Amino acid sequence: MAHIPLVTQDLPASKRDVHLRQAITEVLYLAERYGFHLMVVENLGFDEMRTAGRERYGSAQ
Repeated sequence: MAHIPLVTQDLPASKRDVHLRQAITEVLYLAERYGFHLMVVENLGFDEMRTAGRERYGSAQ
């Protein structure tokens, strides 16, 4: 199993984009290397859960 770290916390948007592009490039490289023909990306809806949590429990900031 491969692990591709993606640290974006406290980074400006431009740096987050660079890190995200680098991680996606690594995923695509590994997919090609191991002969994968299908990749699935799932949106787990954490943004919605985060918003609901703030509304219910108040903002942590």
